[in-house]
Amino acid sequence: MRRKVLSAIKRSKIVYGLARSLRFAWGSLLGPRSVSGIPGRVHRNDTMMSYGSEKAAASYNRVGTSVVQILEESIASCGRQWGEIGKALEIGCNYGRIVRHIVTKIEPARMYGCDILDEGPKFCSMEFGINALPPTYAEGFPKKPVFDLVYLISVFTHLSDAVIGRLLQDIGISMRSGGVLVFTTHGPVSASKVEMYGSYWANRSDEIICAMDEDGSFFEEYSYSADSLGMSWHTEDRINYIVSSVYPT
Repeated sequence: MRRKVLSAIKRSKIVYGLARSLRFAWGSLLGPRSVSGIPGRVHRNDTMMSYGSEKAAASYNRVGTSVVQILEESIASCGRQWGEIGKALEIGCNYGRIVRHIVTKIEPARMYGCDILDEGPKFCSMEFGINALPPTYAEGFPKKPVFDLVYLISVFTHLSDAVIGRLLQDIGISMRSGGVLVFTTHGPVSASKVEMYGSYWANRSDEIICAMDEDGSFFEEYSYSADSLGMSWHTEDRINYIVSSVYPT
């Protein structure tokens, strides 16, 4: 029933926007809470965490720790160690699912976070002691080399090729020479299992795969979003082309 109600609300940008605003206002009013097994408090507006379940808490933790492990392996593949990372930035930090774990590797004072929802970075700053930044396109985002590590987990998966390109340009300006950039995308395997993203996508697999075969990518904006967000899938060749277009070798 809950999914049916949410689907009905999402059919209208205005209704969905109002409902979302009310939901987030209520979450902000209630404030963060402690969840058994999760380091640090969890914000009520953190939609990555479903309350009332030990299994949900374990899954929330598992994602955070696995990303930190991936980052460690990525840094090592570039011949670096955590101690050699001066400053690090998470783009799309949300309410700290990864931040709460990465601060065990990088001092909070050297860790930065930004998100299109400014409440998330502010919460991470208050709760975990990191530095909150505005989105990359906003005033105040570093326009000079600052970071040795920048990572985006499940960010490019919601952006069009054009927006990804612009975001990569902003990142390039803010990264030091020899810095490490880590990001994730949806690929062919994900496209073959699109039903995992909800009933709307259940019968779209062939369409998405066909678009990837022809153009290298597929993007569809959410009908209810006001932020040009959606769902995207890319082939490895397409991602390599976008990256090389911004960072020519």
